[in-house]
Amino acid sequence: MAGYMLALSAVLHFGALLAPQPYRPASLNPARAFARRVGGAPRADAAGTESAVDVAVIGGGPAGHIMAALLGRDGHRVALVDPYPNRPWPNNYGAWRAEWESLSESLRLPELMSRCIRKEWSVTDCYFGGSHGMPTEQQTRLMVPYVQVDRVALKSTLNELIDASDVRRYEASLDARLSAPNLFESETLLHDAQGSSLTLSDGTRLRAKLVVDATGFESRITLRESASASGLWKELSPGYQIAYGFRCDCVGGHEPYAVEAMTLFDYRTDHLAADPAWEADAVARPSFVYAMPQVSLPPISRQSEPI
Repeated sequence: MAGYMLALSAVLHFGALLAPQPYRPASLNPARAFARRVGGAPRADAAGTESAVDVAVIGGGPAGHIMAALLGRDGHRVALVDPYPNRPWPNNYGAWRAEWESLSESLRLPELMSRCIRKEWSVTDCYFGGSHGMPTEQQTRLMVPYVQVDRVALKSTLNELIDASDVRRYEASLDARLSAPNLFESETLLHDAQGSSLTLSDGTRLRAKLVVDATGFESRITLRESASASGLWKELSPGYQIAYGFRCDCVGGHEPYAVEAMTLFDYRTDHLAADPAWEADAVARPSFVYAMPQVSLPPISRQSEPI
């Protein structure tokens, strides 16, 4: 099964805007100037001196790692807070090759192309048959290459970049829950006019000019806008996509999928015809299959990570 293209999204927490900056980097590009424009001087109290950083990145998934790696590469002092730094990333990521190449160029990370592609297909297949009068076996072939991201190599590449920069890792979590704008149920995350103070689960205390929330959709430290604040006339339930994946050995071929193609969508429901209830549910709640045929791969363990 394939996943969506790697999403590099995060939420920024501002402790201050346009505050005086006693710390100045040797050089600045516009992105660095923006990040350094918020926050102030580190402070100390009776509990001891806080570790001062420019940016605290909360969350050690792909988004958090890329954020920390790029900020560190550009000369920022960064704290990467990740409770499980050695845990493999379980998700499977795929992308149009052109988009992955564009991402590599825009981030100035040529390693995304040279090291972080596990498999590439020259074409992409879709199956929309069985509805709207289309034959069940009708295939729509897109002459567009698709790639599978090597998640192990991606994490290794980003860790090498992090190790070569001023990024400090903290094997801990931030146990904070937002109850109202800038108000948290505990004092583990406090915003003020000069920046933000964080107390991690292991007792480490950080002082950051900027806090980046890269903990994912189920974040506890981000309060989403109400419908009225978003300009909506009624509340909308968020949409979810749940993907179940597995990796398997195929005997006698990869039927019904072509080995040279990444199958991006297979919406067909003919295999459910023997069970009217299942077929009706598939029509009411359409789903589809991704398929990433692999050939000439070494034997896999039955405890392999799912694809």
